[in-house]
Amino acid sequence: MALTNAEKQERWRKRNQVVLTDSARHIAAKLIAMDDEAKLRKIASYVNDHLNERAATMKHDERKA
Repeated sequence: MALTNAEKQERWRKRNQVVLTDSARHIAAKLIAMDDEAKLRKIASYVNDHLNERAATMKHDERKA
């Protein structure tokens, strides 16, 4: 029996959707499992840049205090 459109959409969501309220480990596992390694590298770079900016800002704020 052929899948309905709703069933196809549900299968796609289970494979491809990343739910940001999941645990960090589950989110990371979903991203690591992606086929598009270039996109994964870009995401990792954005997260790393954000963390580095926050760390630099925190150090700057500590110097002010």
